[in-house]
Amino acid sequence: MKTNYLFRLLFLFVILVLASCQKDDNQIILDSQEIVPENVLEQISALGYSTVGVVPIETYENGMGYLVEGDIILHPNNLNFEPDQGTYLRIAEEEQYSTTYTPEFNARTYNGVLYKEELIIALDESLPNHYINALQRAANRYNALNLDFKVVARWEGDLVRNLRDITVRPTNQGLASAGFPIVEETTVTSCPRGQGCQTVTRTTITAYNEILINPAAVNSNDIDYIATILAHETGHCIGFRHTDYFNRRLSCGIEYFPNGTPTTGNEDVDFPNTEGAVHIPGTPTGEDENSFMLACIDHNENRPFTNNDQTALIYLHGL
Repeated sequence: MKTNYLFRLLFLFVILVLASCQKDDNQIILDSQEIVPENVLEQISALGYSTVGVVPIETYENGMGYLVEGDIILHPNNLNFEPDQGTYLRIAEEEQYSTTYTPEFNARTYNGVLYKEELIIALDESLPNHYINALQRAANRYNALNLDFKVVARWEGDLVRNLRDITVRPTNQGLASAGFPIVEETTVTSCPRGQGCQTVTRTTITAYNEILINPAAVNSNDIDYIATILAHETGHCIGFRHTDYFNRRLSCGIEYFPNGTPTTGNEDVDFPNTEGAVHIPGTPTGEDENSFMLACIDHNENRPFTNNDQTALIYLHGL
């Protein structure tokens, strides 16, 4: 009897840890100051991100980073960006999409046929079998829109190593996470005969190359729910911030600073270094409670793209 009781306590503790990125009732207690250096938290805040609940995270392909706002991965090189670099796209009074850098996809027409650049997402074969169906459903949501890229879902083993843009891999941290587009600068110097040398710096922006997902925390066979998670993380990879960036209470309930003080939910107040936002024309000024880019999600909740989601996607990546 006592053993059974202890087992239940242990099981409850594990569930509480794994559910840290999901909405659980309306209270989330977050503490990061003891495990993340203060100067790092200051850099994160200066970029306009929440510093509540920041924790270190190890990725497969990009080394160590910091898990911010529950599912966004920021790496040390991200922290060196200036706060005013990038565009903040507001689609509603209390919700917005924001991008730092946005990858450009090449779509072209040849002999009257439109060819879109493929965004190939590979699924690690150690993940549950039904995840490939969820990934395909997430791809279908993007492909139903008139965007300048096409999402292709594949098992990793079906692809040559370099023939993928994003790989979905397992993790034991949080629910799921991804980073923002990767920015690379290369300097090329040319010296034509009879002319002076010229140095040109070229900036290449590509989608973030991995999504981490925690099957134990997902704990579901619901294809729509998992598709929503994968579509959300893909959104981060191509440059989208959380829709409820300015009011996380909309999806996450009440969050707390390490000293026990509740946040207001408005990051302009809680984190005053936040930059402004640009309203997307043609979108409402009210709340959009079903956006696929809301920060938190209930278990087995399905969030296909809303009209506002579609407007924002087409604004950034439409043909």
